[in-house]
Amino acid sequence: MGISIIKFFIWGRQFFNAELHGRRRRGLGLPDISHFLDSLASNQSAEAWQIAQAEKALFIYYEQFRGVKLVDSMQEQAEGRGISMISNGPV
Repeated sequence: MGISIIKFFIWGRQFFNAELHGRRRRGLGLPDISHFLDSLASNQSAEAWQIAQAEKALFIYYEQFRGVKLVDSMQEQAEGRGISMISNGPV
């Protein structure tokens, strides 16, 4: 099952609100995505499936919409957080 369009926009908005800090959206990249996902992981109210869902949404935005290749780097970072890019939880 894929991520719903509503969840896609919700995670995108949360990412940009958390990471922009006066910068342009095009100026954000993998370090900002990693920072956002790591901050979600350190938040005790965020579950692993939610972090995986946010990661999928940002992956879709960057790779499919913007054409920026992230898959190899994101997979390595997800494994470092103990999260699979293929979630078993709700999406």
